Amino acid sequence: LIVIIALGESIVAIGIGTSELERDATYALSVVVAFAGVAALWWAYFDFTAVAAERSLRRASPATRGPLARDVFTFFHYPVVLGIIFYAVAAKKTLEHPLDPLSEAGRWALGLGVAAFLCAFALMRFRVLRRVAWERLGAAAVALVVAVSLDGADAIVTLGVVILVLILSVAVETARLHEIRAALRAR
Repeated sequence: LIVIIALGESIVAIGIGTSELERDATYALSVVVAFAGVAALWWAYFDFTAVAAERSLRRASPATRGPLARDVFTFFHYPVVLGIIFYAVAAKKTLEHPLDPLSEAGRWALGLGVAAFLCAFALMRFRVLRRVAWERLGAAAVALVVAVSLDGADAIVTLGVVILVLILSVAVETARLHEIRAALRAR
């Protein structure tokens, strides 16, 4: 529930960030890119790992169920929510001035937000399935490096590239785990 609230607050931040923009092509592109980021975060959260975690909790012995639930739904959710909040901050700052470079703080918020979000899922997957989420770890590193290093680019470009990294990582993961995901959803 807290993740849904955080994603909703990201949408509110996008609305606030665009409130002063002139309604033109830049406005439309900015809104689309920022909402694509929220949609990508939603997709990354609610697709595979959440289903696998739920199934693992149902199958866990009573002795291991409590610690597993604590780790997945408490400890590993802190960076998920923090990542969404950082993304919202970066998206708001981007949308306030989409054609200016994103501030250093904004770039760090964007990079660290997406990286924390993705690394939390890697931790969850490892804790639940004992499998490493290489796509998410790689995307976390790339998103952080890209966000921090694009200091002269327009803010909307920086945001768009980081979101593209996120979308590509989840798409690759979805394709690679297609059969496993289908089997989990069928049960």
